[in-house]
Amino acid sequence: MKTLNKFLSLLVIVFTLITVFSCRKDDQEQPKPVLKTYAELTLDDIKAKENALSTADLVISDAGGIKMKAGDIILYKTQKGKYGKMEVIAIDAASNYKIKVKAMTYVNENWTEYITSNALEVRGTWYCDLDYPNMKEVDDETLADFKNERLTNTDTKLTSKNGAKFMKYNF
Repeated sequence: MKTLNKFLSLLVIVFTLITVFSCRKDDQEQPKPVLKTYAELTLDDIKAKENALSTADLVISDAGGIKMKAGDIILYKTQKGKYGKMEVIAIDAASNYKIKVKAMTYVNENWTEYITSNALEVRGTWYCDLDYPNMKEVDDETLADFKNERLTNTDTKLTSKNGAKFMKYNF
């Protein structure tokens, strides 16, 4: 009986040690990063995300409906190397998926110097130049940082042009 009690005690100790040492720190749920609002995002925040910026397309709409919503934030680096941010105000499906955004492009490394638009609109199939001083819809692809590209009746995407890079910030 003594041997059985010792064996059970030893078994409990071994089980406890296995349980304690198998709980690794990286198994614990990591806290999600706190996302900033459009107004809170600074040039330094955008630069910190530079490695995540890409020339990959961003889906605006597809057969499942409109994917970009009011309040979505897009960070970017223009073809001329300027950093900026856009906040989607609206996507108008009834008007060829026209996208309306607030946008801010930093003119230089001094984050207090920038150009801004609170109602930049880019119609479906049109280009947009986000560089100073032309932050506007354009029909010249060589000036464009992106195109509001209509592929089908339902599929629309923000397509990078001339090496500009983008990322959806709050996904």
